[in-house]
Amino acid sequence: MTCTKIMNSNNNSSRIAALDLARIIGMLMMIQGHVIDSLAPVSIANVNDFPWNIWHFFRGVTAPIFLIVSGAVQVFANNRDQSGLLNRLTINKRVFTVFKLLFIGYFLNLPVRKIYDLIYIDSSLWQSFYQVNILQLLAMTLVIVLLIYFFTRTDSQLGVISLVLGIIFCFATPLVQSQPWFVNYPDFIGEYFSLEHGSHFAIFPFSGYMLFGIYLGTTIKSVSKENRLIYLKTKLPVYGLLIGLLGIPLYYIFLKYPYNFPNVNNANPGMVLIRTGIVLEIIGAVTFLYSKFEKYSEIFSFFGQRALFVYIAHIIILYGLLDMPSIGRVFNKNLEMIWVYISVAAVLSLSLLFVLFIGKTSQKYSFLKPVYRSIIVFYILYILFY
Repeated sequence: MTCTKIMNSNNNSSRIAALDLARIIGMLMMIQGHVIDSLAPVSIANVNDFPWNIWHFFRGVTAPIFLIVSGAVQVFANNRDQSGLLNRLTINKRVFTVFKLLFIGYFLNLPVRKIYDLIYIDSSLWQSFYQVNILQLLAMTLVIVLLIYFFTRTDSQLGVISLVLGIIFCFATPLVQSQPWFVNYPDFIGEYFSLEHGSHFAIFPFSGYMLFGIYLGTTIKSVSKENRLIYLKTKLPVYGLLIGLLGIPLYYIFLKYPYNFPNVNNANPGMVLIRTGIVLEIIGAVTFLYSKFEKYSEIFSFFGQRALFVYIAHIIILYGLLDMPSIGRVFNKNLEMIWVYISVAAVLSLSLLFVLFIGKTSQKYSFLKPVYRSIIVFYILYILFY
C-alpha cells in the first residue's frame, strides 16, 4: 500500500503515525534506561558524573514523552456520539483497558511465585507489590480522562479542563508529595501519591503530563488536516522552548521548598515544565523525521499503537515473571559495559520482534488472536496455582 493510499484510507493516519513514532521512540528510550540502570555497575554509570548525568537527565524525559503523546492520541481514538458523550463501545473499551493495566501492573509486582504463598510472606514484601509503575499510573489517569469526557461535550471543553487540571497537578505536586500518606492512608493508596516507598510514578505530577497531552491533542485536532504536520514541525518547538524557559526559574524557586523528597526532580513543578518543553521539541523533531520517512507510516503506527506491549515484553525479558531468574536479577548492576550495551540491543530487539510476531500473525490469521489470549490466561493461571 502506498503512502497516498494510506493517507486517503484514513484521514488521521499520517498525523497519528507521526505521534505514534514519537510514542515508540519514548518507549524505546525508557527501555534502554531500564536495561542500563539494571545491569551497569554504579561505579561506572554514576549519574553524578559526565556523561551519565546527561543520560540521567534525558532518562527523566522518557516517561513524559510517552504520557504526553498517549494523551494526544486519546483525543483521536475516543469517539463522541451526537450528544457529545463518548459512545458506549469506546467507554467499554477504556474501562476494560483500565482493569487490564491494573491487573498486569500488579501481576508483574507479585513478590511470590505461587498465589497461595501470599499468606506466608513478610508484610514488608507487600510494599513492593503496591508500588506504582507506568501501567497503574496509566490506568488511574485513564479514569481521570474518562471523567473529564463525562463532564464535557466538545473537544474545546475537554482541552481547557485538561490543561487547567494539568497545571494543578503540576504545581500541587510539592504539597501533595510532602503529605504523610503512609501514616494516614493504606499503603496501596499512598503509593499513588508518594514516591517515598519506591513507587516510580505518582499521580502528581505524572498524570499531569497525560492531561497536557489531551490538551495538545485537542489543539492538533482543531488544525486543518492538511496543516497538522506543519503545526507539529513549526509551532510545537516554539511553544516547547517557551515552556522550557519558563520552567528554569521556577525550578530554582521550588528548590527552596523546605521538604526532603525521595526524588527532587519529580516533585519540582519547574522540572515538569522543563520536561514538557523538551517533549514538545522532541515531537517537533520526530515529526520532521517522520515527514522524511512517511512511506514507513504503517510500521510507525504498528509499533506506536503497541508501545505498551513492547514495554511489557521488555519487563518480562529483563526482570522475569514473579521470582523467576532473569538477566536483570542474575547480573544486577554487575555487567561489563560492553555487555550492558549488547544487552540493550538484545532486549530492544527481542521486545520489538515479539510484538511484531504476535501482531502480524494475529492480523494475517484472525483465529490466532483468541488463541494467544487463551495461552496467556492459561499460562498465568498455571504459574500462579501449579
